[in-house]
This record gives sequence, C-alpha cells and structure tokens, in this order.
Amino acid sequence: MVKRNAAKSSIMAISKSDGSTITSAEDIGREFTDYFTSLLGTEIRTLPVDNDVFEWGPKLSTEHALELCREVTPSESSIFTAGIQDNELQEILARTEFARGEMLVRYLGIPVAAQRFSVSDYSPLVR
Repeated sequence: MVKRNAAKSSIMAISKSDGSTITSAEDIGREFTDYFTSLLGTEIRTLPVDNDVFEWGPKLSTEHALELCREVTPSESSIFTAGIQDNELQEILARTEFARGEMLVRYLGIPVAAQRFSVSDYSPLVR
C-alpha cells in the first residue's frame, strides 16, 4: 500500500514548454525549481523591520488576547475536508471529536462543490 500511495504522489514525467519530456527525478526537480524561481523571483534585500511600528497601532486588551489563545472545543468547531477517503475522515473525526462540516460555496448564486450534486443542492435554483 505504501508503494502504491508513493506512486500516486510521485511525478513520473513532465513536459517542458519546448515540448520535450523529462523523466529523471533530478531533472524534474530542477525544472520545478527553475520554473518557480522564474515565477517568484529570487531573494532581494529589504529594510529591517522597525519594531516601533507595532507600538503605533491599536492593541488588543489582555482579555481579548487570552480569548484568542484559549482552547477550542469540539462543540464550536467543524472539520472541512476534500479528497480524502471516508475511512480516513472517520478516523480524523474520532480522534478530534469535531463534527464534520459541509461547506457549500456559491458562485453567482449557484452552488459549487467538490462532489456530485444531489437533488437538494439544486433546490435553491428551482424556488
């Protein structure tokens, strides 16, 4: 199973912009590095952070800061997932005790989802 999962998450070959194909792991790694370096650029020097800037703006009260750092309880949180097997999801839910959340995203009023729609997903469009 480990080998099968490794094969699923491996890139066996890529096509370069000139149409040639690369299959060597080293060449694939180099191609990705070159691509993202050209996309994102290289390191540039910046000015050091002026710590006084943090003193100028509004600050949280101690009460608000403690509220942000408190433990999150299962009753106030949900887990949202995509692309994992149901048995993996069940294991995560059992370990965390969080509820499974359903995120229905809408674009121009139409539901967008990672899985196939059910009849109830279309009900807002029919009303």
